[in-house]
Amino acid sequence: MKQQQGMTAIGFILIIGMIAFFTAIGVKLIPMYIEYYSVTSILKTIQGEPETASRSTAEIEDTILKRFSINEVHRVTKDDITITKEGKKVIIEIAYEARVPLFGNIDIIGNFKDNRVEVTVP
Repeated sequence: MKQQQGMTAIGFILIIGMIAFFTAIGVKLIPMYIEYYSVTSILKTIQGEPETASRSTAEIEDTILKRFSINEVHRVTKDDITITKEGKKVIIEIAYEARVPLFGNIDIIGNFKDNRVEVTVP
């Protein structure tokens, strides 16, 4: 008798199910991280602008929010932005939480708290 080789139908279904599960997680996570990189990019751009340090906190916040709107950043709100002036330094911090529904009542949550730049008045 020949010995059979190959995968059973149940094994095949389990592997397809695992692939589908991890693909669904990836599809949900990728937009969240693309948005995070947009936020980081906007902060670096603002840090590189020489006039940022001479602006008021309201003007800086307005500039950030306008750039968020242009770049389709929807998870960061005005309350997530903290702008402080310390002497000749302007410190801009953005800390936010992104929550994406996965299945039913299960969500994927991302905490993004490391967005901080300092701008010094020349």
